[in-house]
Amino acid sequence: MTLTSGFFANAVLVVAAIILLLVAIENLRELKIRNAFIVALICLFALYVALAGEWREAWRNLMLAIVAFIILLPFYRPLGWFGGGLLKLLTVGFLWSGERYAISFIVLALIFCGLSYLLARLGLLRVHHQGEATYLAFGAPIAVALIAIFIMRWTGY
Repeated sequence: MTLTSGFFANAVLVVAAIILLLVAIENLRELKIRNAFIVALICLFALYVALAGEWREAWRNLMLAIVAFIILLPFYRPLGWFGGGLLKLLTVGFLWSGERYAISFIVLALIFCGLSYLLARLGLLRVHHQGEATYLAFGAPIAVALIAIFIMRWTGY
């Protein structure tokens, strides 16, 4: 990777992190994750791969994302444990993480989701009520976990 392509690849990570911050804010406010954000993150991944020259890793990342989507799909539809936006965000998270950062992404996501749950129990984080059901925005901690993966990728960890 040349100095110029490395600079632009890192710039793509910054833009993707900004989009993830927007995802987190919207998810906390409305419990939604827009498809436009997901599509933008996928396109930015393709651009990052092109600039960083990580073509071999990209195929493995894509396969991991597909496997993660297939594994997580029953928790979305039949069980109804989370919404489609979260399913797509997790899939994009595994696309960006790849096999190198997948375990770190899972651990960070669990930590940040646990912190969100704790903050909600303490009344410091808003929960959403629909009928008798109570919902917590888990898109925000997933987005923060992926931003942490970007930082790890950027620092070369």
